[in-house]
Amino acid sequence: MKIILPEFMNLGILCYSAFNAFAYAVAGLIFYFEAKRKQYPLETLLYILFGVLLGALLGSRLGAALFIYWKYYSKNFLHIFLPQLGGKTLVGGLIGGYLGVVMAKKILKFSRSTGDLFAPGAAIGIAIGRIGCLLNGCCYGIETNLPWAVKFNGAMRHPTQIYESIFCFLLFIYFWLIRKRVKIELYSF
Repeated sequence: MKIILPEFMNLGILCYSAFNAFAYAVAGLIFYFEAKRKQYPLETLLYILFGVLLGALLGSRLGAALFIYWKYYSKNFLHIFLPQLGGKTLVGGLIGGYLGVVMAKKILKFSRSTGDLFAPGAAIGIAIGRIGCLLNGCCYGIETNLPWAVKFNGAMRHPTQIYESIFCFLLFIYFWLIRKRVKIELYSF
């Protein structure tokens, strides 16, 4: 189904890529505003945010290389860094993002908890990113006869991308509503 947005500067941009970029941007903004509200040191947190983004990007590509496209990447490992080759996994992105945070915090010697800053942004980011998966025709479910089934790969299937998007959007709302109840740690150097 790979839907392409209208050309911009002679480039066809996949909706999948646009939704992923939008998801990262929204998640980053929510992280930033929550950090500001909780009076975290913003410069330090921007480095941590860079760590999570870099870790998520690398982890998502490595996850795809190891678990989906192993035959190709095992012979052409350096191609994993070529942006025109597809393949990312959500689980690899989550693991890579977590490791990126851990490493950035260790490098910066920052011990204050940051999970409550990342949770709402991660939830809404996944919700937005899965819409891109739906428009790309990837990550679909098993065959079904249900009336809301969507045709993917020649068969009527569960739109698992929509299920996950709805679940993560509801999770975001929950996190957003309880965020002020989470105790704010006082930062000390």
